[in-house]
Amino acid sequence: MKEAWKEEINAFELRTGRAMKKGDFAEVFGKAFLKAFTPETVQAAFRATGIYPFNPDVITEKQMKPSLVTSTKATFPLPRSTPVHRVMAVSHYQPQTDIGNELIHFTFPPIPKELPISGTSTPTRPSVDLGSVSAPSSTP
Repeated sequence: MKEAWKEEINAFELRTGRAMKKGDFAEVFGKAFLKAFTPETVQAAFRATGIYPFNPDVITEKQMKPSLVTSTKATFPLPRSTPVHRVMAVSHYQPQTDIGNELIHFTFPPIPKELPISGTSTPTRPSVDLGSVSAPSSTP
């Protein structure tokens, strides 16, 4: 099927002079399907897998072994890493619903009007008061 699919896409593009689009899928796939799934190829596939004529020896014991465990189990939603968890906890922090955690109060000093920069004239900047922020005393 893969080969027939590639051939039909190439034939379509040569015939039309443009790339295949969604609207062309049924036409191209239909032609590839009819080319790939002939009575001969279906019978060959049934023979190769031992389905017809029935042949239980076609598939070996080794081929029937369970696959090796290579994946890990996870829960959904996936747990966030610690820094992400902390940022999310702070952004969703609501003091009125937090019971039992003592708050630490931070007050930021205003930025000075003039900030000297080495080797240049002193620029003037407006004073900005960042106010204050409260945060829980312990990290989540």
